[in-house]
Order: sequence, then structure tokens, then C-alpha cells
Amino acid sequence: PGLEVVEVAVLRGVEVGAKFTDLYAIDISGGVPKRVTHHPANETLCDWTPDNELLFFSNGLAGLGRQSQLFTVAKDGGLPSKLPVPYGANGSISADGEWLAYTPHSRDHRTWKRYRGGMATDIWLFNLKNHASKKIPEWEGTDSQPMWHGKMVYYLSDAGAAARLNIWSYDTRSGKREQITYASEFDVKWPSIGPESGDGEIVYQNGSELYRLNLGTGVSRSVEVYVPGDRPRI
Repeated sequence: PGLEVVEVAVLRGVEVGAKFTDLYAIDISGGVPKRVTHHPANETLCDWTPDNELLFFSNGLAGLGRQSQLFTVAKDGGLPSKLPVPYGANGSISADGEWLAYTPHSRDHRTWKRYRGGMATDIWLFNLKNHASKKIPEWEGTDSQPMWHGKMVYYLSDAGAAARLNIWSYDTRSGKREQITYASEFDVKWPSIGPESGDGEIVYQNGSELYRLNLGTGVSRSVEVYVPGDRPRI
């Protein structure tokens, strides 16, 4: 957030007895990807940190395969640093570097639609300076994938009338929750927020389409994706 985008981070499979994912960084103009992580476990990218490191979660050091922890690592590689929360997934750090928004675990790849059980994810705010913590006002269903923009946390929730995952906002000053998108046929999936400058934008998937949400206007527009191939067009 707030940084000029010159590199992107990606996941890439590495065969080490079994298939795992590691983080790579590549310049947006192309070139050879640089491997960032090397642990023989799955690493899942969350976000860039305000000081230009990669924030990710992994189950490789948690001692329990179904549990994960949050780490940061320099974009050029090196040893990762664990964030001071016991477990975590789907993290995002505010632009001032003070607050971490995260879920203690993830079930985003599960198929438990409209789930209300004990594995439903909640979003917690953790102060990285004084280690104070609080939970975003509770909803019995799913709250997941938090993203910071200024003093606002944007996230996925199925708390709306349609019982579908949509993008919501939480104002950390007033505690107000507000639904932003109103998809009713398919869940909104895999949102990714842009830089801090301007109104801000979130790109997300809904059904088979990608959309770009302007946070200032609340309007979503379809993104046309063209993938060139080697075959000549007929």
C-alpha cells in the first residue's frame, strides 16, 4: 500500500517429494522470477507490507498440519519473521504499520456454503506495537480475507440478505459495518486491493468474471481479460 508497483509476488509449485508452493517475485516488466521462500511446505501469499516485504501464511512451522502461522519475508529472500500472533491466515497490515487484520485460520478453499459452525472464520485486529487485540463485531457466519485502506478494513462476509459472500467494510473509528457489493447468484471470491493512493480499488472474482470495484463510488465494472496465444487466429 502506498508504494509504486514495480514487482509482483506469485505462488509457484516446487516438487520436493510432494507438491508444495513457494513465493516468487517478478518485475512487472517481465524477466526471470526470483525465489523468495524455500521451506518444504505450502506458503500462501497475503499481501505486501508497508515496508515492501511479503506477508504470507504457512503451516510448515506450526507443528500441526491443519494450522497456519503468519510471516513476513524480504522480497529478495532470506529468513522469514513470524508475526506475534500464535496462529493466523489471510493477514493484512495497515499503511502505518501499526495494525494487523487477520483470521486465526482459513477455510476459503472449503465448499461449506453458508457455514455457521465452529470453524467459521472471524477477523481480529492486532496492534503490532502494544499487542492489544480486538475482534471485528461478530457475525456467526464467514468473515474473511481482510484488506486495509486508510482506517477502513474491507473483507468478505456472507452476512447479507442473499447469504452470499460479498465485500463489506468495517470503520475502525466508529465500528460501523457496511455491505459494499450485492452479488446474489455467486459468491464474491479472492479480492485483492490496490495501492493506498486515490479512492482505492479492489479486484475480485464473481462467477466466471473479474470485476474492479472503485471504493470511492462503490461501483463495480467488469474486467475484460485477453490472454494471447501462439496459435494464429482464424
